[in-house]
Amino acid sequence: PAAITLSDGTVIAGEVLRKDLYDFAYEVIKNGGTLRDLLTTYSDTDNESLNALHLSGLVDEDELLRYRAGLLSRAGFLSSHYRLDDNNTSLTMRGTQLLRVLSCTDIPEPPADIQDHFPEVPSNLKDFHPLDAHRIMIGDATQCTIRHGFFDPLAIAMEAFDARGQYRSHYQWGEPPHPVMTQGTYSSNHIWDQFGFENPADFMFEVLKQAPAQACVARRWLEALDYDMTELTDCQRNELASTLDPDTPMIEYLRSIALSEYVCRDSGQRQCPAG
Repeated sequence: PAAITLSDGTVIAGEVLRKDLYDFAYEVIKNGGTLRDLLTTYSDTDNESLNALHLSGLVDEDELLRYRAGLLSRAGFLSSHYRLDDNNTSLTMRGTQLLRVLSCTDIPEPPADIQDHFPEVPSNLKDFHPLDAHRIMIGDATQCTIRHGFFDPLAIAMEAFDARGQYRSHYQWGEPPHPVMTQGTYSSNHIWDQFGFENPADFMFEVLKQAPAQACVARRWLEALDYDMTELTDCQRNELASTLDPDTPMIEYLRSIALSEYVCRDSGQRQCPAG
């Protein structure tokens, strides 16, 4: 992650943000936490400025747990993948990155003549709520609406965070500023079954019910362990992923991956245990 500068001028270094992500994941796994814990819980960091950013605007523990939902709602991730600049976020950038992280899905390429599909920008665009303005900018061309159906709902779930990863209840858009909305429905059945959500934690709980998301996380963990999956067939990858349960301690799951006959046989990095 790159360094971020808070409104009071405080700078949080990129290394601090990176370390926070690593430490959070490490503590969850070390303490017997599950995939659900990794993606839905919160814990403080040892950096006071980063703690203040994570807690800013959230009035009580209940609200904290609705919004600071695990690894993907920490500032290190949010500020790295979701920002156009220091003040503005992008629904498209947020959604496509979340889709890659949670479904390992390649985003369909936009049509070659995409410029021809953009509607004329109305002069009063800022009078619209940002989500409505986004839809206006997409237009009603099928090629664009189908693609955005893959990832826009994911971004909406995380709209409570600004470009620095700080909680926001309103956008810096409109007069008076428009309120942030994080509820929506994922209805593009190309990847996941349809589900509704109210906030980031609710969204993560629903995603964890989806088999493709579980399979993708399995693949991510294999890559994190430096196991090369390029030699595995889709069937072998699916078999490795099928053992993942959101409520199984991650350390047990990682151990089962490490001892898998496919990983042992194909990686060349270790030998399978006898039997």
